[in-house]
Amino acid sequence: MSIDVRKPPRANVVVQIGTSPSARLVATVPRHCNLTARSGDGPVTIERLAGRIDADTGDGSIHASDVEGSFRGHTGDGSVRVVSLNGTADIESGDGTVVLSGRLSKLRLRTGDGSVAVTLDAGSALEDDWEVRTGDGGITIGVPDAFAAELDADAGSGRVRVDRAVADAGDEGHRSRLRANLGGGGKRFMVRTADGSIVVKRS
Repeated sequence: MSIDVRKPPRANVVVQIGTSPSARLVATVPRHCNLTARSGDGPVTIERLAGRIDADTGDGSIHASDVEGSFRGHTGDGSVRVVSLNGTADIESGDGTVVLSGRLSKLRLRTGDGSVAVTLDAGSALEDDWEVRTGDGGITIGVPDAFAAELDADAGSGRVRVDRAVADAGDEGHRSRLRANLGGGGKRFMVRTADGSIVVKRS
């Protein structure tokens, strides 16, 4: 099914100062389905879905909750908030904060400008290398017990701190770059910010 909302023809447009044509769509679908949601200018909200999910907006926020499967979210300018995700995440924002939580097996997260907060639930494990990156902003990563990875963190002009409950990283308070084995090591977990702190702690 495809729904396409278009602007009315010019002949039918009534010009009003301070307003513009808009549309708000609400679609109810089965929980288990594949979904592609596109918006040229506006937010996208997705709730209680399981499947292959692709959300894209040129200018607006993306919110998703209680989702399962493969999640891809892209916004040219806006925040992204994804909570209670069980599966894989590929998230990108040109300019905005990103908040992500759930049980993950694959992760790629990038924002051009904004803070990042990732909270990993029990059972999260790297099937492949992971990446979390922001051009300007702090990054906080919460990891559960028994989470295994090779952490490769670079905070640019900031600092990297790893709680001793996660790994014994020595005198990490004065480091801008740190590599450490979490839970005995494993696949590479790359974390990058050009300007901001990186904190890795128990979730």
